[in-house]
Amino acid sequence: MADWMELGSGPARSEQIGCGIAELDHLLGPLVRGENVVWGVTPGCRDDLVGRVMSGAGAPVLSGGLDELPAAPSAETTVVWVVDLTQVEPSELLRSSARIGKAVRAVFGSAAICHWLLDRDQLDNAEWLWSVQCVLAVDAGEVIVHRADGRRVADSVIQTGRGAGNGASRRASIRAGNLGRGIRTARVELGWSQAELGRRVGVSASAISQMERGRLGLSLETAIEVADRLGVDFDELLRGPGTDHIVVEERPGIASDRSPVRRESSADAVPRSPLRSTLVVPGGTLIPPVSASGRLTLLVGGGLLCVERAPQRTLVRAGDIVGIDRALGCAAVTNLGTEPAVVFTAW
Repeated sequence: MADWMELGSGPARSEQIGCGIAELDHLLGPLVRGENVVWGVTPGCRDDLVGRVMSGAGAPVLSGGLDELPAAPSAETTVVWVVDLTQVEPSELLRSSARIGKAVRAVFGSAAICHWLLDRDQLDNAEWLWSVQCVLAVDAGEVIVHRADGRRVADSVIQTGRGAGNGASRRASIRAGNLGRGIRTARVELGWSQAELGRRVGVSASAISQMERGRLGLSLETAIEVADRLGVDFDELLRGPGTDHIVVEERPGIASDRSPVRRESSADAVPRSPLRSTLVVPGGTLIPPVSASGRLTLLVGGGLLCVERAPQRTLVRAGDIVGIDRALGCAAVTNLGTEPAVVFTAW
């Protein structure tokens, strides 16, 4: 048992497990046991990245392919895994999607930390990516943080000092990705297919697919037309991360100063509804009650849960605090574990 605990940050960790890139470790802080980190890499930076991860792990390192990763990593001993998927054919990756997702969840419930190396071009196609905790894209001299649960660092760009990365082009890529995610979110909320949105805008379904993946440059006129057809302000689409309705606001072990949670003073305090606890059976789904504001906070008391608010899904576990915006009528919590899970809701 830990000698002390700080409310909101979980037990103190003796390990200082990092990514091996000093600037990135400073931004993220130590990795938390159970985290899965996906690196989207280009061929030229793979070997350098593997060397950095292995030298900066701060714990025993094991490496190999998917077959070497145990089905049930230890819940007691911290081990860092490096699983290289860059040499796997795209068709095989697709066939292995369910298997990889199962391995990700096994790591998440253990004391292990797993670094998954994926070809950068496959980041858009990895269906299991929703269940990991950190998503990083690597190029010569730069790392882009696409997601890091419990940390307010999405879309940060880290200069690693090696190679000649083009910061301007990377930031343009981020903006294109933000716009694409915004388009997809608004389209799914309307219940439209890509073909339907394309028909309304006057482009093909394939063009809409490319837009949503940030792969197709849009003229300003086309982007404004898409926003108009979706009934969304162009600025709202361009912000991108603001359309993420599910946010893991706190995770045990992550320093609270990296959390986006706003802490109010007693003078600012406002009356809040009491917490309501619910037991979710294995395989069961909870549709939480939501106030008219649509804002919902979940505190996970125990279990392994999938929180979904289309088109997003997020994997969470005991101790996590999750914020959901515009949850009315469309948020669901599913127990993926084999034991009953406890969820506390506040709205």
